[in-house]
Amino acid sequence: MTSCPNLCGHASQIMAHQPSPEPEAFLGAGFSDRIIADVAQRHGLRVSDLIGRCQIKHVAHARQEAMALIYATGRVSTPWIGRKFKRDHTTVLHAIDAHKRRAGIA
Repeated sequence: MTSCPNLCGHASQIMAHQPSPEPEAFLGAGFSDRIIADVAQRHGLRVSDLIGRCQIKHVAHARQEAMALIYATGRVSTPWIGRKFKRDHTTVLHAIDAHKRRAGIA
C-alpha cells in the first residue's frame, strides 16, 4: 500500500483550513436579497411569500426560480440557500432541478 509522501503536510493544511467567508463577501452585501426581491416583483409577489411556507403553485415556482438563480451565481452552496429560505438543502436541489425542467434547460 502506498501513501502520499506529504501526508502530514496535507493533513495539517486540511486541519488548518478556515471556512470560506459568507457569499455576501464575494458578491456584495445582500446579493441574494436582491435576487429574491427581483423574482418576487416579476411574479407580483412579496418577498415574504417566497421565504414563507405558501405552497400555491405560482408562489412555489417563483421560489424555485429564485433558488435556482441564486445557485447559478456559482458562489453559494445548497445548504446556504436552504438556510436563506428556511428549507432543507434537498428541497433546494429539487427546486433547481424543477426550475431547469420548466425552463427547458435540463
